[in-house]
Amino acid sequence: MENNNHPFSPGVELKYVMLDRLAPVVFFSSIEHRRLRALGNITSAGFVRFLPCRDGGLSVKTYGYSHSLGMGPHPADAEIITLFINKSTEVKG
Repeated sequence: MENNNHPFSPGVELKYVMLDRLAPVVFFSSIEHRRLRALGNITSAGFVRFLPCRDGGLSVKTYGYSHSLGMGPHPADAEIITLFINKSTEVKG
């Protein structure tokens, strides 16, 4: 049975910030973007959705705007988040 409440389920809206254009931090939409300022230099921010791929991985769509930080997504954010998510969800046998 599919768990549609899992954070990476299609349709679940999450937020993210990118630290120094290198490290994504994905979190629940109930948290304001500005709360993550203490983590470091935030270079972009917005909303993110995860979409299933035919190969079993996930693709990422970034969109929107963080009003609390005054910034939106960078064009490379979706690709960087996709790399992090697919690498962290690999099952090693």
